[in-house]
Amino acid sequence: MAKKKKTQNKVKHEEVENPSSIWESPTKIISFCVAVLVLSLATGMLVGGILDDEDEDRPKTEIAETKGPSNKPEALSAPEVRFPAYEEGLPVDRAGVSPEGKRDPLFPPAVEEEKTSVVATLPPEDPEAISKPPKVSSLDGPAWERFAAQSEERNGRPAIAIVIDDVGLNKGRVIDLANLPAPLTFAFLPYGNGLQESADLSRNKGHEIMVHMPMEPSRKSANPGPNALLTELSLKEIEERTRKNLASFDGFVGINNHMGSKFTAYREGMRVVMDVVAEKGLLFLDSRTTAKSTGYQLAKERGLPTANRDIFLDNTAEVDAILKQLQKVEEVALKNGQAIAIGHPYKETIEALKKWIPEARRKGFVLIPVTAALVK
Repeated sequence: MAKKKKTQNKVKHEEVENPSSIWESPTKIISFCVAVLVLSLATGMLVGGILDDEDEDRPKTEIAETKGPSNKPEALSAPEVRFPAYEEGLPVDRAGVSPEGKRDPLFPPAVEEEKTSVVATLPPEDPEAISKPPKVSSLDGPAWERFAAQSEERNGRPAIAIVIDDVGLNKGRVIDLANLPAPLTFAFLPYGNGLQESADLSRNKGHEIMVHMPMEPSRKSANPGPNALLTELSLKEIEERTRKNLASFDGFVGINNHMGSKFTAYREGMRVVMDVVAEKGLLFLDSRTTAKSTGYQLAKERGLPTANRDIFLDNTAEVDAILKQLQKVEEVALKNGQAIAIGHPYKETIEALKKWIPEARRKGFVLIPVTAALVK
């Protein structure tokens, strides 16, 4: 018995002293390799799961931006920040872009529009439209006449001018708007992206363009964007900012106010703006974000071509609601002979206009650019 135990101990000792003996058997080698492979796969799945869990906790904008180059604005670090579009606090761009061109991280990026560019998505029938010189209605006269879009004759029919504000933050939306089959008026924010390119494209498609001049709102939480005209500025600074915003691109017929419920009520500041507008031969459209606005009256006193907005189209950004607002526009046009409506570059607004434009023409309305609806 003692001898047998001694023999067993000797065998165990030899197994420890000669670990290389495992390689002497093909079966053992295969088993060992399989075990290593299984262990590696299990470890990889575990690590991958942990990383996925970490991504789920990160803002979606941050995840999207780490996947590669993007033409989307950089996400803000403070997720609680939101940016109201205009006086009622709607978002500037329903994709979540701020007046400064930054993205609100609470809005997921619009992936379907991320690779959109003006050149790449031009209609196939006119691939070089953006490189053609913009059309000029007249070689003489003030800018509001020289850059006016061609307008269909009214011939006694009620006329409707559709103005789209807040244009220029999203090039894909510029293309969608430019492809609408009517002479519309686009008001470009002076801090938008690729403004001259987008403005030229719009004009070559038969539309009219303006500068959407950022002005101080009454609500402190509303952000009008950089270089906004503020009541706290000196009159000289107001003039300098007005000129700077007007220098952001060219080919426009005039300006209208972006926000501005506080500034448009500031007569002295608005008088400075009107002086610059008159000097450059432009028109002024009062967006009427407040009943206290002095813009329209000052423009008339200064002898400027001017007009007032009648209806806002998309305070509720839903297709059916916008179509109902367009019915109100029709009613105003039937009553007064013409109407001016203001909308925004929302997908819902564009979809509603696609449906409404042919129907409005069928009813006998003529669609005109804003220069054809002015009080002179």
